[in-house]
Amino acid sequence: MKKRQRKTDCKVTEIVDGTIADAVMAEFRQQEASMGAQDRLIKETADRKNELESYVYAMRDKIGEGAELGPYISSEDRATFGKMLEEVEEWLYSEEADEGTKVIFCNKLDQLKTHGSPLEARAHEASARPEAAASFRAALEEYRSFVSSVNRGDDKYSHITQEQTEKVSCNCNEAESWLEDKMNAQKDLALYQDPVVKAHEIKSRMTSLQVQCRPIVNTPKPAPPKEEKPAATTPAADASPAAADGAAAPAADGGAPSGPTPSVDMELD
Repeated sequence: MKKRQRKTDCKVTEIVDGTIADAVMAEFRQQEASMGAQDRLIKETADRKNELESYVYAMRDKIGEGAELGPYISSEDRATFGKMLEEVEEWLYSEEADEGTKVIFCNKLDQLKTHGSPLEARAHEASARPEAAASFRAALEEYRSFVSSVNRGDDKYSHITQEQTEKVSCNCNEAESWLEDKMNAQKDLALYQDPVVKAHEIKSRMTSLQVQCRPIVNTPKPAPPKEEKPAATTPAADASPAAADGAAAPAADGGAPSGPTPSVDMELD
C-alpha cells in the first residue's frame, strides 16, 4: 500500500508575556544613554589625570640645569616651578585626587602650563630664529646681486630702469637695517628672557621684501621688433608674355613672325 501525505497550513499566533509599554521603554533608553555618558566621563577623567601626571614627570626632568629646557628658565623660576610640580605630584597620590573630577585635573594642568609653555616657546624660538634670519639674508644677497648686475650693464637686465634698480636697493637697505637691529638686540638677552623678535616676524618681513622686489627682478625682457619684409609683386594673370614686353612671338617655322599685319598706305598709278 502506498502512503499518502496531506499538507495543511497551521495558524501560529505569538504571545509575548510581559510586554513593555512605550513609556517604560523610553525611560530605559534614557537610562542607557545616561550610563553611556557617565562611562565616557569616567574615561575622560582618567585620561586627564594621566595627562597631568605625565606632564609633571616630563617637565620635572626637562627644567634641570643641564636638561633640555634648563637654559630657558632662570634660577628663581626653576625653584618656583619645581615646587609647583612637586606639590601636584604629591596631590596626585592623595585621597583627594582619587575623588577628583575632570575639571579639577584640567585646571591644575593649565596652571602648570602657564609656567612651562613659555619655556618651550623660548626653546623653539632659539632654534627657529637663526634659520629664519639665514633665509632673510639669502634673499637680501639675491636682490643685491641683481642690483650689481644692472649697474654693470648686464644685457640680461638692460630693460630695467634706474628707478626700479634704486627701489630694489632701498628696500634691501631698509630690510637689512631692521633685521640687524633686531638680531643685535637679541644677542644682549639671556636665553631665559622673552625674545625681542620671533621667527614668524622675520619670515613676515622677508615676505614683504619679496613682494616689493620680486616683480621688478622678474620683469620680462621685451621681445625685439619684427623686421617687415617687402611685399612681392605678382604679374597680372591675363597678361601674355608677348603683351608684357610688346614683342611679337616668332613663327614656329622660322618665317615671319605671327601676329596682326601692319597696315601700309600705298599709291596706285
